[in-house]
Order: sequence, then structure tokens, then C-alpha cells
Amino acid sequence: MSQTNLVSFVIPEDTLKKVKENLVEIIALLTPYLIGLSVEERQNVLKMGDKTIPFVQKVSDYCKLNPDFVPNFLDVNEMQKDLMAASQLDELLKMVNSLRGNLDDTVMLCGSEAYTASLFYYNSVVYAARKNNPSARPIAYDLSERYPGRKKAKQKV
Repeated sequence: MSQTNLVSFVIPEDTLKKVKENLVEIIALLTPYLIGLSVEERQNVLKMGDKTIPFVQKVSDYCKLNPDFVPNFLDVNEMQKDLMAASQLDELLKMVNSLRGNLDDTVMLCGSEAYTASLFYYNSVVYAARKNNPSARPIAYDLSERYPGRKKAKQKV
């Protein structure tokens, strides 16, 4: 069984440095506009989603076209600012979610390939130890202490 190698790169340090600097800058730029919610607040807040966005946009239009029906306690300018901010942030959120998904998939694949390669080596060492290779025994024992596999496998080495 051979190992499929879909990932074969190391990100250059200068690239990582630039990405981290840019992320710090992005966070600093957005921080004044971001609000954290508690779990309870997230559960209780009325949520606008794909189905309600057109409704809110249409209400905003009607508020401008037919101000006679706007209740005196409703600040239409604030509603429109909220709608604009939601639209702007949603665009950024979609971009970040796409990036996050690709980062997550790539980290998973890199880890999978490294773990698979480690298991190939570990199994080779365990096999050699069982065949009484004196150099393999201490390696197999040391690795078995960290191997996340079954307890019985550790005892056989």
C-alpha cells in the first residue's frame, strides 16, 4: 500500500508573516464595527436570513416611498444603516467562510497525510520489533507509549 500525497508544500516564512500581519490589520480595521454576543443573546435575538432579507429591503424601500406609515418610534435612517451594515459584513463573512473552509480542509488533509505516513513507519518498526530486531524494540516501545491506538496493541510490542 503506497501513500497518496496530495499535499506537498511548506509555506515560506515571509508569506506566513505577511498573512499574519494582514490578518492583524484586518482584525484591527473591523474591531470597531464588531459586537460579540453571549450564547443566550444569540439564542434570543431575532435573526435576518435569506428569506427575510428581501422583506427587510422591501420594507426599507416602502419607508422611503410611503413615510406616512412609519411609526413615530421607528428610526428609518437607523434601520437603513443596520441593513447596509448587515449587507457589508455578510459579504465579508462569505469570503472569510470560504477561506476558513479551505484552510480547514487543507489542515485536515495535511494532518491526514502526516498521520498516515507515521502509521506506516510505526507499523514497520513494530513488525521489525516482533522479528527481534534489537534496534526496532526501543523505538517501537517509545512510539507505543504515544500511539493513540488500542491498549492490546501496546502490550504486544
